[in-house]
Amino acid sequence: MPAVSMKKTDLNIPQQPPFRFVDSLVQCNEQGAETLYEVKNDSLLLDENMHLTTAGLMESAAQSCAAWQGELNRQNNDTNIHIGMIGAVPLMEISQLPTVGETITIKLNEKVRVFNTILVEANIFIAESLIAHIELKVVIVEQ
Repeated sequence: MPAVSMKKTDLNIPQQPPFRFVDSLVQCNEQGAETLYEVKNDSLLLDENMHLTTAGLMESAAQSCAAWQGELNRQNNDTNIHIGMIGAVPLMEISQLPTVGETITIKLNEKVRVFNTILVEANIFIAESLIAHIELKVVIVEQ
């Protein structure tokens, strides 16, 4: 996967802190992407023990998909506005929730694309340890 190394200010997603759950897009191609997110203490999706919640992990995966698809559109000179929506979450396995200050790596892999729907596999890591596996059906519509 070619390196992209985009800072959060370069990301083409509408979410802003404290509801932004991706800091950088580090790799991107047609088959997938890799993003990073450091869990912030002002995140809206923390539990009472300062862990990012299950919803926060899912949102990080969804925003990573948006950053990935936005970068592909930019690379293809597509200036249309596209909106992605989670159509379904057929699989979610979480073994650990990250805490404030930890950085998670989200590795996305396109499993299948049918018209404007993508089945995406998101594997989420802390360092080299897999903490979550999520499958998302993402529907993309053009404005």
